[in-house]
Amino acid sequence: MTQHPNSSSPVLLTYVNQTKKAPELCHTEGSGIFEPTVACPDREENPSHYLAFNQTLWPPHCVVNTDGAKLAKTLHFDDGADFVIKKGTLCQIDSYSAFEDNGGMQKTELRAQLKEMRVDTVFIAGLTLDYCVKFTALDARKYGFATYVILDATKATNDKVVNAVIAELETAGVKVVLSTELAKIGLRRQAPKILSLIFAIPLAIVAALLIIALIIFLRAPKREPLLTEDNLSGPNTEEDRKPLLLE
Repeated sequence: MTQHPNSSSPVLLTYVNQTKKAPELCHTEGSGIFEPTVACPDREENPSHYLAFNQTLWPPHCVVNTDGAKLAKTLHFDDGADFVIKKGTLCQIDSYSAFEDNGGMQKTELRAQLKEMRVDTVFIAGLTLDYCVKFTALDARKYGFATYVILDATKATNDKVVNAVIAELETAGVKVVLSTELAKIGLRRQAPKILSLIFAIPLAIVAALLIIALIIFLRAPKREPLLTEDNLSGPNTEEDRKPLLLE
């Protein structure tokens, strides 16, 4: 989820330091109304150290602490398993990817969270195909995730660019699929945890009772055979008595 600060307005021209230290916004003409972080005096002498790019000025959207930044009420959300990633929190630079902003200046916790959960495959949907969805998918591939974009669960800002975006994604190794294909791939909606517990608790109780019964059976003392009329009467014939007499 993108949450633009209230004063968000992307800069027109940004120089990002590409040296070993973290990227920073440079002070240049046309760097917008925001205060840059460094002077970058060697920009003309070492242009390869910097990355220049134009940013698109978007109308305010998903502004933090407004209804536009809230999740839709109809969206299935599991408090025990799902989590929200916030991006686009820097005024100086826009952020399309859910992994990092457009200049790599600030990374979200998404990659670390997925690694911690041992996730190796991601399925991406939402808005828009040619910006946030595309750049999130490209970064997912860059970080080694098997990546799928669900085409009928996203929408481009311009239908004319859809084919070009699909081609770019597929060239990068992203698989573009339809929602009807997800079952074949192996993606199915997981039952809410409460339903899993409803089935798991009785099974655990039955298993525990069986284990207890087995332990009681194994630890029970062995019983002597019951005395019957046959083994109380003794030998009935002389032949039966011979082994006893010999003893």
